[in-house]
Amino acid sequence: MQPNRFSVRPVHGRILIRILLACLPGLASAASFSLSPGSISNSYPGNITLQIAGLTNGETVLVERFLDLNANGVLDAGEPLVESFRLTDGQVTAIGGVRNANIPGDDDLTANSQITAAFNFSRGPEFTRASGSQIFRVSSPGGRFSPLQQVLSITQASYAQQIIGTVSNSTSVLPYSLAAVLVQVGSDSQFVAGTVADVSGNFSLGVPGGTYQVIAFQPGYVGSFATSPMVTVSGANTNVGVLLSPAAYTLSGSVTEAASGSGVPGSQFFVTSGNNEYCVTFSDALGNFSASVIPGQWKLEPSDSSAAIGGYFRPNNKVKATVTTANVSGVSVSVTRGTAMIYGTVKDSLNHPFPGVRLSCGDNANLYQSAAYTDNSGNYFLAVTNGTWYLGGSGSVSGLPNGYILQQAQVFLADGQAVLTNLVAVQATAYLAGRAVDSNGNPIGGGTMLGFLNNNNNAADVPIANDGTFAVPVWGGAWTLSLENQAAASHNVVSPQLSFVVTDGVSVSNINFVAPISTRSISGWVRNGTNGALSGLNVFAGAMINGTSYNAGATTDTGGNYSLPVLAGTWNVGVDSQGLQQLGYGQAANQNANTSSGNQTVNFLVGGPAVGTLFFRHSLGVVGEFGAASTPAINYPVTIKNFRAIFHVFNDPTPPTADTVLFTGPPGSGLTNTPADLNFGAVQDGTNVYYFSPPVRNPNTAMGGSWTVFYRSNPNNLNVQDPQAFSRIAVPVPTVTVTGGVLRSLNWTYRDQSGSPIFGTPLFIRTNRVDLFDQNGNQIYADVFPASFSYSFPPSGQYPWSDLSLVRVSYYDDMTNQYFVGFSESYPSLSGAGIVSGHTYQFQLNGPPTQNYTVQFRTNLSLGAWATLLITNSPTSPIAIIDPAATNGSRFYRVLVGP
Repeated sequence: MQPNRFSVRPVHGRILIRILLACLPGLASAASFSLSPGSISNSYPGNITLQIAGLTNGETVLVERFLDLNANGVLDAGEPLVESFRLTDGQVTAIGGVRNANIPGDDDLTANSQITAAFNFSRGPEFTRASGSQIFRVSSPGGRFSPLQQVLSITQASYAQQIIGTVSNSTSVLPYSLAAVLVQVGSDSQFVAGTVADVSGNFSLGVPGGTYQVIAFQPGYVGSFATSPMVTVSGANTNVGVLLSPAAYTLSGSVTEAASGSGVPGSQFFVTSGNNEYCVTFSDALGNFSASVIPGQWKLEPSDSSAAIGGYFRPNNKVKATVTTANVSGVSVSVTRGTAMIYGTVKDSLNHPFPGVRLSCGDNANLYQSAAYTDNSGNYFLAVTNGTWYLGGSGSVSGLPNGYILQQAQVFLADGQAVLTNLVAVQATAYLAGRAVDSNGNPIGGGTMLGFLNNNNNAADVPIANDGTFAVPVWGGAWTLSLENQAAASHNVVSPQLSFVVTDGVSVSNINFVAPISTRSISGWVRNGTNGALSGLNVFAGAMINGTSYNAGATTDTGGNYSLPVLAGTWNVGVDSQGLQQLGYGQAANQNANTSSGNQTVNFLVGGPAVGTLFFRHSLGVVGEFGAASTPAINYPVTIKNFRAIFHVFNDPTPPTADTVLFTGPPGSGLTNTPADLNFGAVQDGTNVYYFSPPVRNPNTAMGGSWTVFYRSNPNNLNVQDPQAFSRIAVPVPTVTVTGGVLRSLNWTYRDQSGSPIFGTPLFIRTNRVDLFDQNGNQIYADVFPASFSYSFPPSGQYPWSDLSLVRVSYYDDMTNQYFVGFSESYPSLSGAGIVSGHTYQFQLNGPPTQNYTVQFRTNLSLGAWATLLITNSPTSPIAIIDPAATNGSRFYRVLVGP
């Protein structure tokens, strides 16, 4: 039976006509842009909605937001770009199927030639919330339409008092300067309100009653926190003057995305020096910035709100640069796009939401920080990466009503995963208050005091004042107070752990928190079996000395080294087990160190020499058939048929045979001392070698956990992340372009396993792969490339469409696991029938390999049911089918795809 073919000429012709029409001048539809509301106050809690129409389906536009400093409705030179993002018709940003609402997207979720995008005004970067005039500009990255503009007018909320002032240098006023007021929250200063001064440098800011610091900014000048006015207002206006000084030099560079190196436009930075000077800068459309400075060491601190809108998180360590007698250029600031997400709500115990709460979280190694604000319903979205993250605690949030403590949470995530974490804010009924000093009576100021509710995940952390005083909000229960490790180390003290039983409504005051000065140290390193340093791991120690519990902690440096300040005594020292697990190692046994006679060294050697890594291949099988169409017909739902475990060996030029390599997975994995598949053997790529387990169909997906691969008779124990295969099923549905009977290109869109569209490329997909197989099941072409929507075959490649049996469009995720998805060129066929001998009948099954086929027979086409001859899944094609018991005069055969 000859399979049906299809003619691509009419289809191709229609596509060509559309392209030509779209290129004809004057035929492109006119784009339009509206902004709602067009006027708001700076306390507006709601959304701003952008409506963009007249687009082509799936079109991307660039949205830029500028401060219109002179309020003339025109973009003038020097007016800063304060926000920049792209919108694509029908697409939003999601991780693990959960939308990150911090990032604007097309809210109608449909590629319908228009975009409706809403974002919360109060969660924007600081100076986007300043009163004055702003200009939104929408443009086409491809130049399809002329840029469109809308003006947003921001007025000031009405308060009983205002701060009125003038921005000037030593000789004249500074027109159109930015002015702002800050409030102290713990050890941090936070933006409250801002505005644009008029042409005479005058400004007024309505604020609630309280104490504020007033600052100002203009390019070419620097300010000083030492001379910026501090004012307390209550019911009456206050007049101030803000003095800026001419800058002598510039500090310039770029802010880029860590993975791609591309510039990040519209990023806001506070730039501060060790001498209390400050300025503000914004990155331009290419991600470049230039800050006005004077000699000194300067620190660049990116706005968390700017990062959140782009789906980024940032390093904990701020970029620093020293300016002496010349301009400094080439400064690089890097941000990282989140590959995982923590999301949820912040509410009280009665389920009342808390809007406007700023949450921040840090990773286990204290390398990164992510921050976001809750919306009006208390929802938050934090962009993170794989690993363990901590969030909550009173010191890591702001915007909660006074006296509330936020529940702490510890969250472990893999890339591509979104974890729901709802947080409960509990109202404090009392305080643990006192003063922290060292054993000489000197105050321990500038650090953090931690309060832990015993046997609970609730905790509070508050800044310690310069005189050592603290007040930790608590409620009824058993609490423990302890210094944060960095605070203890910076003062060379050892923190006690003091316990208190609190009764609701009764504070404990006058606590004398004495942290002894360290007299000993425990130091050492953490390394793996190949002597590789393990950095960013938490090392801890605890001891009971004279009836008091003490603790110390540190993080290993880039050389894997650590040092703990301790006292004379017997200490139990350990390494954070979760941190080791994230690096692929098992737990390291704790060790005791007796420092009674002096300093001690405790080293940790974890794991053995790693010779390879393990990942998985999940096969969805042949999920569709082209037939006479350019896009295959697919039978949904699509699911994973089987998986293989793949052991990747590094640097072995003479690998052993496959039958000596044994796979053992967690209980229920389907692999227990199972030899590698001999059909694959040892697949070599230089000195890299790959071993494939046999396909496992029960279970049909791999599981994370403890795996062991015996290689050269040595066990390689590997702690493998859960691949989350079911949540990562994505069907890349291809459309082929065939010219002159030759396959020229593919383009594809993604659908989920039920056939519903997935807008854009799922974030977990990092790489695509295209394979072609001929009618005999031989692979004739393969290529792997960064994640894309399309692929063009090289001009020299001649792959007649009629000669192909299978097109495979696959993807690799961010955990290096593979997902193979096949599409047959035509239905399977039977051919080559003949009698071998006696009652033995033989024929060929032609179809894509590795697909399940059911071959059935019957003796009469009009009577009786079809009987199953065999079910086969052959790695090659064609497949020889033999029926040894054809006793009747004639038989009819058919082949079904599946089960």
